[in-house]
Amino acid sequence: MDKMNLLLKKNLVLFLLLFLPLLKVFAAEQIIINYADRLSVENTTDVNTRALFGNVQITQGNVLLTCEKAIQYMLANKIELERKVVITQNNLTLKAPYVIYNGNTYIAEASKGVEISDKDAKLVADRGNYSTQTNIADFYDNVKFTDDSVTIYCEYINHNRNTEDSKAEGNVLIKGNQTNVFLIADKVINIANENYSIVTGNPVLYQIDTIVVSSHDTTESQLSEAIEFDTLIVKADTIEAFRGKENEHYHFYGNVEIIKKNISAIAQDAYFYKNREEIILRNKPIIWYDSSQLHADSINILLSNNEVKKIHSINNAIAITLNDTNNLSRKDQLAGNEIEIIFSSDSTRNIKSFGNAKSVYFMLTEGVADGVIKNSAEKILIDIAKDGIKNIVLINQVPGEYTPEPMVFGKEKEFFLPDFKFNDENKPVKPDVLLEKYFR
Repeated sequence: MDKMNLLLKKNLVLFLLLFLPLLKVFAAEQIIINYADRLSVENTTDVNTRALFGNVQITQGNVLLTCEKAIQYMLANKIELERKVVITQNNLTLKAPYVIYNGNTYIAEASKGVEISDKDAKLVADRGNYSTQTNIADFYDNVKFTDDSVTIYCEYINHNRNTEDSKAEGNVLIKGNQTNVFLIADKVINIANENYSIVTGNPVLYQIDTIVVSSHDTTESQLSEAIEFDTLIVKADTIEAFRGKENEHYHFYGNVEIIKKNISAIAQDAYFYKNREEIILRNKPIIWYDSSQLHADSINILLSNNEVKKIHSINNAIAITLNDTNNLSRKDQLAGNEIEIIFSSDSTRNIKSFGNAKSVYFMLTEGVADGVIKNSAEKILIDIAKDGIKNIVLINQVPGEYTPEPMVFGKEKEFFLPDFKFNDENKPVKPDVLLEKYFR
């Protein structure tokens, strides 16, 4: 009896292995030929086929397929479609010159160019697959996706019509249709119902603003206008986008670099809050501006109409300025618990140091080195004009110390503040990518 049971089990396993694939085929909905101008049937020892010509109309469930020529493989439940192929399913329309449609897997394969339109979205590529059962599309090579908000270029995209989630890979370029924002990366994953995206693989974010610059032509006594581009560039190892209606913000982490006009910065973490126009730098941030650089535990950049208006550095803040190009060892320094820098028309207007403020200022008299002054105070306020420092105010000052030049020359570093930091090696360089052409 045990031997018989064992034999029955083996036969059952063998039956399942042999016939389950066939059961799956027969369980699928059959491809139905609704109309063709002409029909030709061929019988071979391996497969039954029939060719259809002219105004071919085919259905499988809620899927309608039309073309000018088709070859149906009846036992395989598969069909080849050629010439003006159109597949429709609810709001979706797929167009291609050539498609193989498998009725068992419900997958349409287009290898000679394909286009999908779905409501306000359009997807174009050299080749692609679409499942009429799972509503998932996989498109490859020269892919372009467009909807009412963005245009995406890439080498591969996976799009789920049910969830509207998508994944793009390979030379990804995302352009905002309503804004001058670009994103370049190797991979982008978008979770639609969470308004969330994660971008990896050397991502770079560009925000390009056009500026009309007027100039006076003295020869013809008339004004002329030229267009310049003001670009905000942010690079990082990873970018996360959270697109809430009232709290749209971005998280950049890992080797963050920021460039905007004459201001650049690095950090390991950065947050950009779009609605309140604020960038927060954390984890070893440094900012370079004009001939100065700023270090602190945390640095906030406040914008107004995409222009930098204020930089606020918090904890262990120190600013270093090179004001003597003839002697790079002479570096002016300002330190404190906090440092605040105010900008106007892209130029520094005043600097404030709060809490245990200290300064080192290498004097210049008519362009000649003239010693160094060290000061300490509760607050140090510096007003700056176009031609240099205009006024310095020290609040609750400790008596300062002046050292004449003969005692300073060659020993400049001995007068540096204890928390002195200087870094010119990691200053970001603008990527050699010309995106401005998209605005011409």
